[in-house]
Amino acid sequence: AAYYNAYNNFIDTRVIGVSQGLQVFQYQNLSNVTIYGLEARGEWRINANWRARGSAAWGYGYDNQTKLPVDSVDAARATAGIRWDSGWGLGAEANLTGGLRHTRVSNPTYYQTPAYMVLDLAANYDLGNQASINFGLFNVTNTQYFLSSDMTGVTGANPLRGLYAQPGRYAA
Repeated sequence: AAYYNAYNNFIDTRVIGVSQGLQVFQYQNLSNVTIYGLEARGEWRINANWRARGSAAWGYGYDNQTKLPVDSVDAARATAGIRWDSGWGLGAEANLTGGLRHTRVSNPTYYQTPAYMVLDLAANYDLGNQASINFGLFNVTNTQYFLSSDMTGVTGANPLRGLYAQPGRYAA
């Protein structure tokens, strides 16, 4: 899919200050914004038991009035995965998700999230029409990474920046 959007009175989130160590956000209207991008996803059935999947998204946004980037537009991200299904209820999958460095920020003091790559593993067992058991081990390599959408308006010098990181390795 490809998209091109021209907005009047685009509502964006802006950091307007810090109070007692916490950032204060405010919704603000940007009078004229353009956002465009590409998204793709697909799946290939290798055989009856194996499937390969992938997806990717890229967006570009700017404020037509100030000619600055729109901070809330995410950096490019992609996922590739493989899934196995036994045919009798047991299944497993591995997914690798990566994001590019987010360099398009409206203020040079804002934190530019670094590129990242994360591996997630999951298994499931289907008990029938009424129940299933699912297990996942996420961020297997315990990578510290940030989603650019979580870092909108956060400065690079913010001593609490690490609190915005995604969870380390965890199971669910």
